[in-house]
Amino acid sequence: TPAEIRRLEAAREHLVVCATEVVADVGWAQASVTAVADAAGIAAGSVYQHFSSKSALAVAVFRRAAQR
Repeated sequence: TPAEIRRLEAAREHLVVCATEVVADVGWAQASVTAVADAAGIAAGSVYQHFSSKSALAVAVFRRAAQR
């Protein structure tokens, strides 16, 4: 449904924002999926519902940064 799509998009964007903050704090090498999940207030496994890997999350973070 459209509401579900919006909810998933919002959750994904929230993860990207949290990942961006974690990377800013500790650098990409030290930015774990667990740290991003903690910042987002979700379980680490839930990150993988939105991103297939840390690399896929990195792509989203860098795309977002490039759009600024």
